[in-house]
Amino acid sequence: MVRNPQQRLQVVLQVTKAIQDNYSRNQLLKFLESVLKNHLGIDGFAVYSLRNQKPYLEYDTANLAPQLAEMPLADFLNRLEPNDDLVEILGEGLWPFDLVIPVFHKTSLLAALLLKNAGNIDADDANFILSLANILYVSFENKLMTREYARQRSEQAALSRQLEVAASLQRQLFPKEMSSGNGIEVDGFFRTHAEVGGDYYDFFQAQPHQFMFCMADVSGKGVDAAFLMSNFQANFRTLSVYESDLWKMAQILNGKVNDLANGDKFITCFIGRYNTVSRTLDYLNCGHNAPMLLANGKMQLLPANTVGLGMLDVLPPAVPLKAILPQQSVLVCYTDGATDLESPTGERFGEAALQELIQDNHNLAIADLNALVVRKLEHFRRDFPYRDDIAFLACRFN
Repeated sequence: MVRNPQQRLQVVLQVTKAIQDNYSRNQLLKFLESVLKNHLGIDGFAVYSLRNQKPYLEYDTANLAPQLAEMPLADFLNRLEPNDDLVEILGEGLWPFDLVIPVFHKTSLLAALLLKNAGNIDADDANFILSLANILYVSFENKLMTREYARQRSEQAALSRQLEVAASLQRQLFPKEMSSGNGIEVDGFFRTHAEVGGDYYDFFQAQPHQFMFCMADVSGKGVDAAFLMSNFQANFRTLSVYESDLWKMAQILNGKVNDLANGDKFITCFIGRYNTVSRTLDYLNCGHNAPMLLANGKMQLLPANTVGLGMLDVLPPAVPLKAILPQQSVLVCYTDGATDLESPTGERFGEAALQELIQDNHNLAIADLNALVVRKLEHFRRDFPYRDDIAFLACRFN
């Protein structure tokens, strides 16, 4: 028996050094086995550890697993309390063990040492064993926590990289330059409430005398929304070159969104084609906020005439609409982040305020009109954060 305090201190120091030297869990338990056998005369023991509140046999010096499997250990361990440093288990049906030493961290049971032939063990010996077991299992818990922290950090770093890629991808969706030639004056802006959003607008020349434009909003935010919108943009630009029928284009885009989103997300969008020779605007609104068309000083809303893309497997039939645009007509498209913007008092900016703002200032240069909208929205929200992304596109057809 090792009952000399100095010797026991040396054992504790050896255990501590083994932990510092990064011994494996099994190596440390073998060290404990050596101490119990060589210093305390205990020739057999088992260690039950707790994983997800369920005990499992972690260490067995006597190959007693078959017998242990038939013992009522779970009920017994559930009755252990943090102050049960020395527990006799005779009569509990846990032969061949006669002593258990529970290892707690605060009120959580980490493990239980079941000792065989422990008749010579007194309270001091049990406390010494408990100290060693506590040192070991607290180190095990610390390692698990360190690994979990490292895993979370790694996942967070991976997510950050994904967000960076998605944010870069989203920035590339918006046209870097939008030509103001061919009698069309155009300008847009975008504000996001998070690192990655799901709004998109576009304007480009697809055919001689034909310009395509789009305003779109994907349900939900984050990386998935950005990648879905990126795919939508690529398909929209490709289809704009060879598909002249906006309804067929919408059907194809609906299929593409369904294939990628699997019903988890959908996209509302307003698609338009303008012919500079005929001054004709053909458009289709797929569940999106109604753009504002100002012609001859009068405002007309262009409401949805079918549902958002990805809401249904097959789009309900719809006929693209047509408008002849007189000189100085202005078209304004936006996502609902503008009208749903809230003030610090919870007031909503609303469609009526936006329509009045555009109506009263539609004679401004398009860039100046957009700058005015930005100022009004910023003044309205003050320091209140954006709750949603805002995309805004304005065009004047001269």
